[in-house]
Amino acid sequence: MKEAIQTSAGLWHFFQDHCRFFKTRLAFDAPQGKLNFAELFHRAENLAAALCKAGCREGEVIVLALPNSVDFVPTFLALCRLASVVVLVSPKYGASELRMVVNSLRPKAMLAPASAAAEVKEKLGPMASAVEQIGLSPSHLPIALISLAPSPALSGQDGFDAVAKGTSLIKVTSGSTGGPKGI
Repeated sequence: MKEAIQTSAGLWHFFQDHCRFFKTRLAFDAPQGKLNFAELFHRAENLAAALCKAGCREGEVIVLALPNSVDFVPTFLALCRLASVVVLVSPKYGASELRMVVNSLRPKAMLAPASAAAEVKEKLGPMASAVEQIGLSPSHLPIALISLAPSPALSGQDGFDAVAKGTSLIKVTSGSTGGPKGI
């Protein structure tokens, strides 16, 4: 049995090995389309290259706010390819929840559907410094890379505050208390 996967880069290598053996097998089937493992690998690699070109680097905290879709999986895997710390948040979060996440975890950027970029930027106010569209092809959901700058005045208040070394994935949930928490 393989060792437990400790990092997002480890998850990428596990996925890469799996793709070598199951290239033509169906990776998933969704209403938006089907992908085999070779197609999924290719899409994730291309998106990782586009994110790298846009300035995303290894170890950086990146918020992923995409809905469940055929594009979520390759985007998540692209962030694993970059060995990012992936922070999963609901694309339905309001301004206060998003600001708490940004102030607490200090991510470099947020990925959201391009169609929601203006709304997300408005929710984040001055924390969102720039928006760049990352597209794979016309048949895929255009993704917006929203550059972030957390407000120093708010950091350290009611948040998670530190991303432990070696963390590769944080799921933000409001649970039963209503306030976002990272798990």
